[in-house]
Amino acid sequence: MPNLKHLARIKEKYPDFNKTLSSKETQLIIEAFDPSKIEKGFSFNDGKIQEYIEFFKERKKVDVVLLFIDITSFSEKFQKKSPDEVAKILDDYYSVVIPIINFCGGEIEKIIGDGLIAVFGEPFLKSEKVNLHLRAEKCAITIISKLKDTEYESKVALHFGEVLYYQNESIDYSDFTIVGKTLTELFRLESVSYSNSINFFSSTYFEEKNIADVRKSSLKITENEAKWFLSEPKRIDLKGVDYTEFRWLKYEP
Repeated sequence: MPNLKHLARIKEKYPDFNKTLSSKETQLIIEAFDPSKIEKGFSFNDGKIQEYIEFFKERKKVDVVLLFIDITSFSEKFQKKSPDEVAKILDDYYSVVIPIINFCGGEIEKIIGDGLIAVFGEPFLKSEKVNLHLRAEKCAITIISKLKDTEYESKVALHFGEVLYYQNESIDYSDFTIVGKTLTELFRLESVSYSNSINFFSSTYFEEKNIADVRKSSLKITENEAKWFLSEPKRIDLKGVDYTEFRWLKYEP
C-alpha cells in the first residue's frame, strides 16, 4: 500500500451500503487492462492506522476469510469500449461493490481492474470464524443479487485460511499487504469460478457443520424470494493448489 491517506480517501469516496449505493461523484481509481496500475493495500481508518501498521510490522499470521469479486467476462464485454467508457464502467461498478464490502465489515486488500479482494478478519474485524464466514457470505450474496441481470454481473471466489500481514521495509517503497498460499489458492479459484455464484473449495466451507448450519440465516437477506442452489462437487486440477474439488452456490431468482 503506497499511500495510506490515498486509500483512506477511496473509502470516503464510497460511503457505506446503508448510506448509498448509487453515488456517481467518483473518479477513476484504476485503468483497466493495465497491469502496471494496481491499487494494493488497505483503506485504513485514520484512528486505527498505527494499530494496523504494528500488525504488519510484526508480520502476524492469522486466519481470515477472503473474497475475490469481479465482473463476469469483463474483457469480452468491454474490449471495444474507449478508455473513458471503461473508466465510467469501473466507477459505477465500484460505487456498488465497495460500499457493500465496507458495510459488511470487510477491508479491501487489492483492486485489480474490475477485480477486488476483500479481507474479513483481524486486525480489522475481530470475530469468531463462523461470523467471519457469515459476514463474507452476506457481502457476496448482496453483491451478486444486486448486480444480477446487469452488465456488471459478477462472480465471487470465497476462501478461508492463514495469511501473513507483510510490510515491505524498503526505504523507497512502503507497501502493506498480505501474502501466503491462501491468497494464491484464491486467485486459482477465481479462474474457474461461475457467474452469479459464490465459489469455494469443498473442504473449506460447507463441509464444516457449524458454518453450514448457521449459514442458512444469512440467505434471508436476499430480496424477492431469491433462490440459491448448491452445486455438486466438481473435480479440479489447479497449479499450486492441493484441493481437488470445488462447489458453488448459484443465485437463480
